[in-house]
Amino acid sequence: MTDKTTEIANLKNTINELLMRVNRLQAADWPRKGDAYWARDVFGRICKDIWMNCALDNTAQALGNIYRTKEDVERELDRLRLMVELKAFADYVPDWSDGSAKYLIRKDTDSEAWSVDWCPGWEIPNTIYFKSPRRAHEAIEHFGDRLNLLLGGQDERRLRRI
Repeated sequence: MTDKTTEIANLKNTINELLMRVNRLQAADWPRKGDAYWARDVFGRICKDIWMNCALDNTAQALGNIYRTKEDVERELDRLRLMVELKAFADYVPDWSDGSAKYLIRKDTDSEAWSVDWCPGWEIPNTIYFKSPRRAHEAIEHFGDRLNLLLGGQDERRLRRI
């Protein structure tokens, strides 16, 4: 790398770190009484409400069901729907006592490609398993880019890549 390229890369990293710190500080100070927030109801409808620090607000927050923007709650609903679709597509409940391989899909952080992996006898929380690598590959092909909805921390990853 040239000195100029190194300096640019260092500045981008510094900017990203500062933006993430700002986001964390803003998140720690939200919501306050009178702040608007978005949530989803039991029917999957999107609702806008005002934070009054009441039992309803506190319960929604405790369940992770308050969002700053309508887009944030829409993205979460899309993610939840995708999880249901993916689980139905997998159509498999692993038997952890049989010692056979279980297959899952994962995204490589360097290549950003989805691939199939396996685990022999340990369960990873919140993971959908497939009976065969072929079915897992079919899921990658079928759901394509929608699988990116399953990844957390989208905003922070995007900030790190300025």
